Amino acid sequence: MAYETLPGTRAPVKMWADPAAVDDLVATFLQTEDQRFFPAVALLGADRELATLLHAFEGAAESGAARVLADRLLRIVFHDQRTGWGEIRSSVLREAGAAAPARGSQDLGRNMLKMIFQLLGTMLLWKLFPFLLRRKLRKSAAKRKGREKIEYWGLEGAAPELPAQLTADQQAVLTAFAAKPALWEFRTNLWELFGLPDSAEALRAFIDART
Repeated sequence: MAYETLPGTRAPVKMWADPAAVDDLVATFLQTEDQRFFPAVALLGADRELATLLHAFEGAAESGAARVLADRLLRIVFHDQRTGWGEIRSSVLREAGAAAPARGSQDLGRNMLKMIFQLLGTMLLWKLFPFLLRRKLRKSAAKRKGREKIEYWGLEGAAPELPAQLTADQQAVLTAFAAKPALWEFRTNLWELFGLPDSAEALRAFIDART
């Protein structure tokens, strides 16, 4: 009988709980950010799902993976029941005083032609070497002037209430957040949605006050 396989691995369904298969899945997600990771770890059960997501978060070096894992972890440990988490807007905040230089029509024509060739090259590169291009895009994003801003919108339902004293799971997750530099490389309203501080230093103070 053929078994469905765990996304990113060769492990059959009956072996999903095997620690080696789970580690393989985490490593695959950190390399590809394949969203099938989340329904897969949900099959492990509540306790192991949380532990696996936290393990993946601790291994995340890229801000994108760290942010996606962070919102999942917050929704789990604070028992968030809101819907509409897939609606996200991303933009870049320009540094103060930065402005795009003015260009003449001749420059615009040359730049347009150059952009077209670059686009064709990018499409070909994506087709042949998707992993190489993904790394290139991340490096390019890191060099852009300004700070990335990610906004969640369109959520439906009431926000969870923050407890006067954090549970052990909540404390573990928030402590991991405060220790992850990649999570603070961009601005986001994610913290506001949970009533949490929006900096690592303030989050540490928040944890101390509620522990």
